[in-house]
Amino acid sequence: MTLEILATPGHTPESICVVVWEHPDDPAPHGMLTGDTLFVGDVGRPDLLASVGADLSPEALARRLYRSLRDKLLVLPDATKVYPAHGAGSACGKALSTETTSTIGEQRRANYALQDMGEDAFVAVVTEGQPARPRYFASDARANREPHALLDEHPLARLGLDDVPARREAGAALIGRLS
Repeated sequence: MTLEILATPGHTPESICVVVWEHPDDPAPHGMLTGDTLFVGDVGRPDLLASVGADLSPEALARRLYRSLRDKLLVLPDATKVYPAHGAGSACGKALSTETTSTIGEQRRANYALQDMGEDAFVAVVTEGQPARPRYFASDARANREPHALLDEHPLARLGLDDVPARREAGAALIGRLS
């Protein structure tokens, strides 16, 4: 399997999509993990970061999203599977489908934001009618943009077998592997 990482700014400046090739020499990709760039029935709304910075206005991000979609996603074959980060019920779009997967071809035909239109029309259609931003989003967006220590800079402590039951009793979520 080969993964191709595409920078697809628009929903956020650092948005990515991951193109999945089952075999390196396949003529076409199997699918794409589209994150919050492309959903089934919608695209990632560009207005959620508006309170974080001047270059992050809904219009500026919508223009970047337009180019990401047209130049990087819609050039893929129609049969390419689309696997978005989430679906209906999310605040990240206004028309997310209850379907969990699709194809580039289906989205090209049915997704309102992928219809044949110029950049200005796209900006207007994806920025209008968005539901109110969740109140917590501004503080989350600021926190997500701040530097954080990497996990390997502060490794998790290894627990002995005797520690596990006591930690679970205390409500800890235990992660790890058997070796």
